[in-house]
Parts: sequence; structure tokens; C-alpha cells
Amino acid sequence: VSQSRYPRADFITTLNAIRKLPFSLGQRMSVLRSFLKASFLRRIKKQGRADLFILGLKHIAPNWKSAEFLIKDIYIGLPYMFGNKKMSTIFDVGANCGFATLFFKSLYPASQIFAIEPQKRESTFLCEAISKNNIQNVQVLTAAVGDFEGNMELSVCSESTVLSSFTAERSGFENSETTQVVRLSRILPLTQIDLLKLDVEGAEGAVLRDLSKSECLTPKRIKNIIMEYHHFDFLNSERLPEILELLVNHGYKYSLDARKNIFSHNQDILIYCEPMT
Repeated sequence: VSQSRYPRADFITTLNAIRKLPFSLGQRMSVLRSFLKASFLRRIKKQGRADLFILGLKHIAPNWKSAEFLIKDIYIGLPYMFGNKKMSTIFDVGANCGFATLFFKSLYPASQIFAIEPQKRESTFLCEAISKNNIQNVQVLTAAVGDFEGNMELSVCSESTVLSSFTAERSGFENSETTQVVRLSRILPLTQIDLLKLDVEGAEGAVLRDLSKSECLTPKRIKNIIMEYHHFDFLNSERLPEILELLVNHGYKYSLDARKNIFSHNQDILIYCEPMT
């Protein structure tokens, strides 16, 4: 869902997007109610966590501004819809406070999900939501992923749940917390997983390099990938061609979904990968 400088235009665009969602009427009404609630409360409640139900599942966000963004991003934008594909094992890397994890569970109730999130606050909210919803077969690891193992300072934003990054320029905030860094290749199962969702705020290249060196970046180990690539002009380096070449060389075909952000130098690009046929 595109962002607008004109709140009314953005609001109407979002309502039209909800009307066109490929859900039942009851499910569309659930998304609409949660969006209207978050949109209203973010204007009058600047502080405090947000608790709301979407598609029958309890969701928790650090504030209503973050809740509104996540509803629009995940439940209205639908970047993680895969049609009729069956997903039994999902790795949600960069799980945040769990909106995508819960979305996956609503689509694939029997799936086994491994959720990895470096921010302690967001990981706590995710664990609470899993407990409150009595959801089974979800494991949560509070850690970041990279191409090394150890500890690192994570730049965090108290107001937004989606801006934290190892790259200070990415978030633009000085607050930080120490987090464990793990290599994804060390925790992937030896059997094939159906989906790797990767949203790691600038560390995607490091994660893919680790998977490549460990011979895990192959459709035999990871069948499908949804990756959010973060393009930043200020880094003065364009890594997207390298990443796409790496994916192709390891047996994946890809498609891209990107929208130009005329108000920012940052651009987020979704890369959808599946095995070459």
C-alpha cells in the first residue's frame, strides 16, 4: 500500500485495498476493524503498547503507530501470499513482533515456524502473542543473523518497531542494545524448508553469503525465498546485482516488487525466489 503526503488520499487508498483483499467478507471486516482502530488510536495514544485481533488472532505491537504500519504492510499489502502453495516449514527471519508469523499461521495452521528476531522488546511481544493465541509449533529465537557468530550493537528506535538495524544510518537513531548474532546456516535443518522469509534491514547480503559458503543456498535446502532488499543511496554501493546473480547461480529464478519512494533515498525491494524449472 503506497504512502502519501496526503492522509485522506492514503486512507481512501487503504480502504479500497481492503475491499479488494482475496479474503472472505468476515476476514476483510476483521482487517478493516483492526486498521480503523489502529489508525484512530495512533492519533490519540502516542505511548503504550497496542493489542488487537486480526483474523481471530491476538497481535501485539509496541504502539499504535507501529500496529497501523504492520497491518497495512502485511495484511493489506499481502507481500507474503503464495497462492495455493503448501508450506509445512517456514523460517521467519526478522520476525519483529510477530505479525508475519501470525499471518503465516492463519494461512498454514499446521506449519512449523521458526521465528528469529533480534530486538528484545519485539521478541517478547511475539512470544506473548504465541502464548495468548495458544499456537503450537512455533519456536522463537532472540538473535540477529549474519555471516559470523558473536555479539553486536543493534541500533533501535523506541517509536517504530521496523526501523532497527545494525546500520546506524538506516535507522537514524542513537539508541542501541547488544544482541547475539548467529549464522542461519548453523540452525537450518538438514531437511528442506518450504519458505525462508528474510527481512533483516540491510544484512541480507551477509546472510546469503553465509548460506552460499555453507552450501545451504540451494532449492534442495530452501525451496522458496521472500527477501526484502534494502537499497540505500548513502552507502555508495549497489549490491542488488550481486545478490540476484548469487541467487541465479544457486538455482533460483526470481521476480521483483518495488515502488519508487519519492520522499526518501531509501528503497525497499521484495525479491521472490523459487526453484528454476
